[in-house]
Amino acid sequence: MNIINQFTLRTLMKNKTRTLVTIIGIALSAAMFTAVTSSVISFQSYLLRTEIASEGAWEGWLEGCSAASAELVKKDEAVKSYAQVANLGYAKAEGCKNEDKPYLFVAGIGKGFTDFSPITLIEGRMPENNGEIVLPNHL
Repeated sequence: MNIINQFTLRTLMKNKTRTLVTIIGIALSAAMFTAVTSSVISFQSYLLRTEIASEGAWEGWLEGCSAASAELVKKDEAVKSYAQVANLGYAKAEGCKNEDKPYLFVAGIGKGFTDFSPITLIEGRMPENNGEIVLPNHL
């Protein structure tokens, strides 16, 4: 053993109380570090799940692009999945009870849109053809 190891062992044996307190301090520090990092990871996971539930799981958005540009994006290797939305405009809601929202936003969605969007149905099912729509709850 070298001189530093001998000195360290001799000092630890002389100061047993300080040695015990140091060992307890190291154990507490390790436990606190583990607790804090676990809490941070758990909170980050919670924030991610909350954001996906409220805004959807999409990561990018192209608006007003041409069909050729959309095809280029679809074929890109970095794009794992996609969905298309066509903004068709607004329609007047006849007999609407909500005076603050007399219009409906009309959009056409492609297959896979519900995988990215946070649409939750209160009752019924998603539209299966062009003649069906989803209405908001306030109507």
